[in-house]
Amino acid sequence: MRSVSVFAITVVFLSFALPGLAQLEFDPVLGDTIWFDDTEIDQRDRTWVFVIGHVEHDQLIGVNVRVEGDYFSVSPTEFLISDAQEIPVTLYFAPEQAGMFYGRLLFEAIDHNDNQYSYATVLAGRGLNHPAGEIEVDAERFDVQINADRQYADIVFHMTNVGNADLHASIEPSEVGWLRMDGGDRLIQPGVTRNYQGRIAGIAVSGVYETTFVVTTDDTDEARMEIPVRVEVNLPEEVEQRIRLRAGWNLISLNVTPAERYLENGTASMRLVLEPIANSIQLVRDDRGRFIFPRLNHWGFRAWETGKAYQIRVSEEVYLTVTGAPIEASEPVELPQGWSFVAYYPLNRQFANRAFRSLTPDEGYNLIKNGLGQFWAVGRGGFDWEAQPGQGYMVRLNEPMTLRYLEQ
Repeated sequence: MRSVSVFAITVVFLSFALPGLAQLEFDPVLGDTIWFDDTEIDQRDRTWVFVIGHVEHDQLIGVNVRVEGDYFSVSPTEFLISDAQEIPVTLYFAPEQAGMFYGRLLFEAIDHNDNQYSYATVLAGRGLNHPAGEIEVDAERFDVQINADRQYADIVFHMTNVGNADLHASIEPSEVGWLRMDGGDRLIQPGVTRNYQGRIAGIAVSGVYETTFVVTTDDTDEARMEIPVRVEVNLPEEVEQRIRLRAGWNLISLNVTPAERYLENGTASMRLVLEPIANSIQLVRDDRGRFIFPRLNHWGFRAWETGKAYQIRVSEEVYLTVTGAPIEASEPVELPQGWSFVAYYPLNRQFANRAFRSLTPDEGYNLIKNGLGQFWAVGRGGFDWEAQPGQGYMVRLNEPMTLRYLEQ
């Protein structure tokens, strides 16, 4: 495309303007450049020139109108005008690219005596790129330290729209269980900063953990950003797990390996683990149908297996506290065919479809149920409830499988 250079324009007559011959007047007066407002690409601005006729003896004169220059147009392109008649002419500017553009507007008139007149002036308009949102973030990475027992850390991610149009931004779900970001799609207006909250929690074993979370926006220059997160965790070798048991039936599990003081003959003793709440226990049951009645000193089984969950009926609300070494969430749990009571290792809550996604669906129904009777059919759906630490889950499989909770 070409742009037209600026014209030095005054009113031009192709024939002598003798007294009594037809002439035109214009509002605004021609000779000054007609400017259009700055206009976005593929948008259109318009303005008007009013043409006033000066004709003797009730005659009409014909007027042709045309424009020169890219992206300018005019309507109408021809008309008849009589004495004192006022006709509006609409000028348009519709740029298809950014830049400064110039053109020329020409009126050519002829009266009944074939006298010809020509009038012209300069047109000018600026084409602008579409206004765009432009994202600015205040952190290119996060470095976090966790030193206390089961400590969590909160992070805040700031995004500012430094552009001149609305912007949408969101954070994709993290691929690791220990990082949760408040990532819903949000509209960010020009000049506005939005805060996205995040929490790091559920890491049970000391070490260095790294991941990224992904930010997506409709800023063409920053449509996708990966923000690194590095967490250094220093935890004690033993921690406490505290589990709330409500009055009635509960299905509970541990995500710690009971400490040495709970051991009898090299295995975790059910009697020693339950001793602090023994007076409130009415019945304990495992997934093989065996029972424990502590008040009657009946122990149908004696070992607490960390991969297992147990049904416990208590007479009142109590809390069971067990000390031990944290179990990594990714520790495999071997599950048999049929029903079993399964421990939950992660330290954070997870929806059932995420927590149990390592169980492969097949032609039958592989079911997971929580202690409230809500179920999840693997690969088929159900109530998408949250699994949480301290709780156990009933799992029915059509064939043996290995359960691995989401990697920490």
